[in-house]
Amino acid sequence: MQSGCFKDLLTAGIVLCCGIAHAVPIPISSIKRDAPVDFAKEIYPVLKQNCLACHNATKAKSGLNLETPELILKGGDSGPAAVAGRGAESLLIKSAAHVEDPVMPPPGNKVNAVDLSEDQLGLLKLWIDQGAKGTAPAQEAGIVWRGFQGRIAAVSAVAVSPGGSVAASARGNEVSLFDVNTGSALGSLGDPALAKLDLYRDHPVADRDSVMAMAFGSDDLLATGGYRTVRLWRRAPFLTKTESVSLPEVPLSLASSGPWVAAGDAAGRLWFWNTAAEKPQAVELKDHASPVKALGISPDAQVIVSAAEDRGLRVWSVAEKKAIFRAESPVPLTALQFLKNGTLLAVAGSDGKLRVYPFSKDAAPEMSKPSGEFRLADKPPVFLTVTDPAGTQVLWGSGDAVLHVFDAATGKSVRDVTCEHPAARRVLSAGRRVQSAQRQADTRKSRAAAATETANKESESVKAASTAMEKARAAWQRKQEESAAAAEAFRAMPEDNGRKDAAAKVAKEAAAAERTFLNARTNAELSVRLAGQALQAKVAAEAALIAAQSSLTEAQADQEAAKKAAAAPFPAVKSALVLNGGKSVLLQLDGSRAQWHSLENGALCDTAESIANALLTPAGDRVLAIRPDKKSVLLPQQRPWVLERTIGNPDDAAIFSSRVTALSFSSDGRLLATGGGIPSRGGEVKIWNVSDGSSVLTLKDPHSDTVNALAFSPDDSLLATAGSDRWARVFRVSDGERTASFEGHSSHVLSIAWRSDGLALATGGADNTLRVWDLLDAKQLRSINSFSREVSAVSWIGTGDTIAAASGDSTVRLNDDRLPGSKGFVFCLAADPSGKYLAAGGDDGVMRLWNAADKKLLREHGSK
Repeated sequence: MQSGCFKDLLTAGIVLCCGIAHAVPIPISSIKRDAPVDFAKEIYPVLKQNCLACHNATKAKSGLNLETPELILKGGDSGPAAVAGRGAESLLIKSAAHVEDPVMPPPGNKVNAVDLSEDQLGLLKLWIDQGAKGTAPAQEAGIVWRGFQGRIAAVSAVAVSPGGSVAASARGNEVSLFDVNTGSALGSLGDPALAKLDLYRDHPVADRDSVMAMAFGSDDLLATGGYRTVRLWRRAPFLTKTESVSLPEVPLSLASSGPWVAAGDAAGRLWFWNTAAEKPQAVELKDHASPVKALGISPDAQVIVSAAEDRGLRVWSVAEKKAIFRAESPVPLTALQFLKNGTLLAVAGSDGKLRVYPFSKDAAPEMSKPSGEFRLADKPPVFLTVTDPAGTQVLWGSGDAVLHVFDAATGKSVRDVTCEHPAARRVLSAGRRVQSAQRQADTRKSRAAAATETANKESESVKAASTAMEKARAAWQRKQEESAAAAEAFRAMPEDNGRKDAAAKVAKEAAAAERTFLNARTNAELSVRLAGQALQAKVAAEAALIAAQSSLTEAQADQEAAKKAAAAPFPAVKSALVLNGGKSVLLQLDGSRAQWHSLENGALCDTAESIANALLTPAGDRVLAIRPDKKSVLLPQQRPWVLERTIGNPDDAAIFSSRVTALSFSSDGRLLATGGGIPSRGGEVKIWNVSDGSSVLTLKDPHSDTVNALAFSPDDSLLATAGSDRWARVFRVSDGERTASFEGHSSHVLSIAWRSDGLALATGGADNTLRVWDLLDAKQLRSINSFSREVSAVSWIGTGDTIAAASGDSTVRLNDDRLPGSKGFVFCLAADPSGKYLAAGGDDGVMRLWNAADKKLLREHGSK
């Protein structure tokens, strides 16, 4: 035993002394059996786990592909990997057993491949001894798709639109959309082609596979990523419609209750019809002698009340199709509305007053005896509508940006809602751009100043080094002359030992002077190089400063233009429709614009082209519009999201090799970057033209493992990527050239985000850390290690230094502050560019939405 141990130590010592680092051989189990080894079931899984990451059709290192028996026998640059019937002599066995270089898998490899076990080696050797026969398993041929079983729990992706008005959450292959300001559901994404399949006939789905990535290109554009597929969804125009009835004349007034609609014209005629009927027919009523200016339909749709310009008031029975009561109002009426389930009738007069009357379909309202009379404004209301299903409050407005909620029972104002100006968000966006541009300009200015200072110092160093070199040169020349004279004197009297010693001394001094000169010359040359580099850095820094100042000037000009647009008067409001159970209001503006606002705070939810000069009214779950051409059409209450384009195909690996795990739009929404790849084999990054789905750029070998996240820089010139190979990288969008690489994470980099000035990046990793990187110096600025689980998603908030992070430790954080409500493993996180809203979701199936400013949980969507 001792002799054997000594021999092993001696052998190891010889190996180390000779500089040879052979790995310790792995014993090969002796496996005996008669049944042939099945390559597809027994050998291929072992190779896939530990070998195919580097030896496959896509990445065949050393020319070796191990995916099929034929390719293994063919081998690579070093010859056949296996020789049929001779397992012990096969290179595959020798390398895997670590008996011959190169050993496989290599130690410290980046794909986490591990050594084969003794039994695995034995099985592999037996397979080769048996002739290395068999066939490879079918690679994803004939994929059998199945529906998701039961309730889909986990939220796999979230996104918030650039304007902060729409949030999206993905759970399995279902994607739900929500209005951020009101909390109202905006529907689910549904691919019409998938709706034809039996698996998905009962509910809309956005993909056949789980949606693992989403990104908004605008408030109207959303991308989702699935298995080898990207889908682009766009909010449809408001004019998506179904034609209804046509009227003989253009109406002046319009009212509705459920699906029932009534219209009145300038000749004193009325029409009413049921929009839910298969073939709606308008019934004409005539009793007024002047134009019908206001209409109201009772909640049970049994009674219509109409008011004419001549102050005549009529109560109509829908069933009898005739006027059953007649009265006269004290002043011309501009609007009518039933309250409290039809027991009260509220009327707005031209005198700016609101009058409330008890109402019964069995008796005409006594117009001289209102139960309440309240002054609303000096000018008459343009519209009057209820804000709640019970009909206890009315909403009225005089045509400007302010909506008034009024309690008709008490005569008190409930609240005034000022609608957000259509240009207000442009002002905010421009302001953010100015702040970011100013920050970058300030940074570039300090960098340029530092570069100038360095260049000046290096220039002075050149002068000093040149002076020192010339001084050393002169000293050397003097010593050379002295040495030559001493040598000449010694040659004249070679027997003179004094002259001999003097000559040797001077020669030594001359040699020292030469060395001093040579060193001084080297220093001078180095100073010249450093000065040249410093000058180049100065020129580059000054050019970057000029570009940053130009961007700042452009941003400031855009800000001024935005402020000017926001200073324009709010468009005239012709009508207001209360939708979503009183959560939102649809405004029909003068001209051809429609705007949706939150009835709580007036925030702008959506805007779209509408029908020019049309009258609008709710009609069941839709909106009815009567156009100037006298035709009525049914519109959706909110614009639906429809599939615009599909890129890729689940059955085609040429476009996307596997799942699309990352998406990012350029700031203008014209380019879409996609990330993915085959785990442990290689990453994949492509850039697409959104307008036609054409390929713009494919990055070559961006990562050696799956790309988990990517993001365009704020100016769209760069693309940052995060990979499972532990690297974060930056590429130029123009040509795909890699400009920076960041190494520091000890495991997968799961997320990446840009600071608003484009000079810093934040990354989150499976090593439970959040790291911040300086782009200019290509170095790590700091690492936050307070997470106990993976940092799954990160996002910079607004234009400051606040970073939002989601983690598997059940937290969502703004820097060190934990937000309330988050539970379970949080997979995903997203914020709007302003940093106002933050959305996150995880394995409890709930998408949560916070106000980032006060860190309050606003609402939750999904299963708990």
